[in-house]
Amino acid sequence: KKNKWLGNCQNCSMTLMTMKAGLEQAIMGRIPTILGVEAVN
Repeated sequence: KKNKWLGNCQNCSMTLMTMKAGLEQAIMGRIPTILGVEAVN
């Protein structure tokens, strides 16, 4: 599944960190078979 940043997040320099530290950890904590989250432009 792809996630698209909207609003101010589109151009924020912290989106990659948010994705890795927030989304990736939350997803991996709930779905053990997920190995990681990848940014796609």
